[in-house]
Amino acid sequence: MFEILVMIGGLVSIGYYLVLKIMRRRVSFARFFAFAGLLLFLYGLLHVMGWLVLPDFLLWLVRIVLILFLISFVWVERRLVLSAHEKKPESLDALIILGAGLFGDRLSLSLKRRLDEALRVGQDHPQAFFIVCGGQGPDEWISEAQAMHDYLVAHGISSERILQEDQSTSTYENLSFAISRFDLSGWRVGIVTNSFHLCRSVRMARQLGLEAYGFGTSAPHLTSPVFYTREYFAYLKAKIKGQI
Repeated sequence: MFEILVMIGGLVSIGYYLVLKIMRRRVSFARFFAFAGLLLFLYGLLHVMGWLVLPDFLLWLVRIVLILFLISFVWVERRLVLSAHEKKPESLDALIILGAGLFGDRLSLSLKRRLDEALRVGQDHPQAFFIVCGGQGPDEWISEAQAMHDYLVAHGISSERILQEDQSTSTYENLSFAISRFDLSGWRVGIVTNSFHLCRSVRMARQLGLEAYGFGTSAPHLTSPVFYTREYFAYLKAKIKGQI
């Protein structure tokens, strides 16, 4: 019975990947679902057909590993979902908008959603600065911070209200470089990013000494499983490195 459930899980994972391909959604990490699904299906099939005979202790070891993975996955995903519902403060000194990829000099959908959320939150906090974070990747024509600055200015935000951190290449660097470049001690800040990314980002900011609160924007429904699964591994990595 356990192996049949594993096979079903593998087929679902492969099917999801194929849907992404058919819809022509190019999402990093999507191939994980194809590879993981194939491995799960083959393991279950070989065992059910009797072509894979494992000693009892090894069979139970595989089952225990899969169950522990599932338990840890559910625990982390629960934290990711609940973090978006934390109470927000009445006042903010700054909004830190975390970087995401560009297409040349064009905003990715994730980054545009973050900026639109920052504009919405900024209306309720007219005195807050906008701190835009992100360096220039190998396939990007300008820094993410510059593209974010230009988008905010085009939507009515004064350039004097925008602070740029344009050297970072990761979430941790987004935050740590912003803290080292600008004196944020004593500031109450809002971290603006996608909802799946919010828990790790806010915990990092607090670990770095900021009074931080999260403001998340959703990912497209079709690609949300990819992003939330990828964030599971990113969360564990940050936990192991002591960043959260």
